[in-house]
Amino acid sequence: MRVSSAFLSVLLFIGFSAQAPASNAQSAPWSCPGNIVKNGGFNSNTVIIGDGSMPPSSTAFWTAAYGTPQLQSGAGCHDPDYVSFWGNKVVGEAIQQPVTFVAGRTYSIEFCGRFHPDPNKPLSTFVTIALRASTGPLTDPSCPTGTCETVMTTSNIASTSWGTFKGCFTAAHNESLLTISPSNGSSINDGAQVSFGQIDNICIREVQPPVIDGPSDTCTKPSTYCVKPPATGPFTWSVPGTFVPVTADGSCIAVTWASNSGGSIQVTSNVNGCPMASNFIVHACPHPICCDSISPTLVTSESYGDATLTVAMNAGGQQATLVKATVLGAWHTFPSGCGMPSPITATAAWTSTQPPSPTGWNPASVPFLHGNQIVWSSSGHALGPAPFAMTFDLSPGTGSFNCNDSITMVIEFEANFSGTPTQPCRTCTAIRQFTFGRCPSCR
Repeated sequence: MRVSSAFLSVLLFIGFSAQAPASNAQSAPWSCPGNIVKNGGFNSNTVIIGDGSMPPSSTAFWTAAYGTPQLQSGAGCHDPDYVSFWGNKVVGEAIQQPVTFVAGRTYSIEFCGRFHPDPNKPLSTFVTIALRASTGPLTDPSCPTGTCETVMTTSNIASTSWGTFKGCFTAAHNESLLTISPSNGSSINDGAQVSFGQIDNICIREVQPPVIDGPSDTCTKPSTYCVKPPATGPFTWSVPGTFVPVTADGSCIAVTWASNSGGSIQVTSNVNGCPMASNFIVHACPHPICCDSISPTLVTSESYGDATLTVAMNAGGQQATLVKATVLGAWHTFPSGCGMPSPITATAAWTSTQPPSPTGWNPASVPFLHGNQIVWSSSGHALGPAPFAMTFDLSPGTGSFNCNDSITMVIEFEANFSGTPTQPCRTCTAIRQFTFGRCPSCR
């Protein structure tokens, strides 16, 4: 459908005049690595004839889908040249380009757009811009079910300055054509009821689920799993067991398996603003479990002097050959506006009620970072109940703890038990997160 020639003449004269550069135009060279749209800035092999109508005007890879959208010279959003077009829900103009969308894959969308007001159309106060994927050419603003999907529709755009619009799209079908058109709230085929919009710098990229890194079976210790960049938070984890975060942003977790059967670790994170689900299969350890459980419990957390954490380990009186405590993560949290996190150091020692330490073992003050261990060897000493306990004396590397500060630490406890040469034991583990204040009485 077309508007009348009289309306069209007015539209062409008023709606597509060259625009002055927006305040944010030309701020930096525009690029979009991995863009599946070609010539997203409309500045490759661009030829503008007369008022810019397509055709006879042209730019690489783009054609008119219906109507006569116009190429405009001058400053666009980030680089020269852009497209102007008009429309509503039933009539208008559109541009198109062959673009492949694969069913089940997710794409991030980003482009610049703005409204172009027309004083002769007081009903036109905003414009929306819609991107559609289809299996064949579209001839009007509709999107037939089965052959077309709406990739993204912007909110109402009332600003005459360039703005950036973002979205995510997961294709339900395989499609081969991208069509872009403007619209508004009107469903009347009348040139007085359309809106003008302008578009530039179109970037569509396929988003890959980020990779989870960690042990591939339940034998490996510590059982720490991290989702790799470009993933960003928030991170939502699902595991067949229990877990605690070992980084302040939640990108890494430490897992305590519910059983020896393993299972799938899943995390949902964001990539280019799109939520993405990642999966990681962990296989069962082939070795038998030689202990039922160990149960580290908080005994005391001091609030005077340097912070002190005492943890007791209980394995129901079973005989252990080796016990470890591994610091998986620690961070010092300040109240809002009170500074940045500082390193934390820890002096790890057994309480005086413990059996003598192995010869040459000397607990020392160490940076409180990932991987630090204290190890205690025994000739079959029973674990728990008390007096088997560990004490961590914490002090900040710089500055001092304030009354409203908090300390979070994640520790993996391990206990090795006797097995046989043909039936080695799997290490029995427990992971605990402790968060406590520097001065709980005045928090």
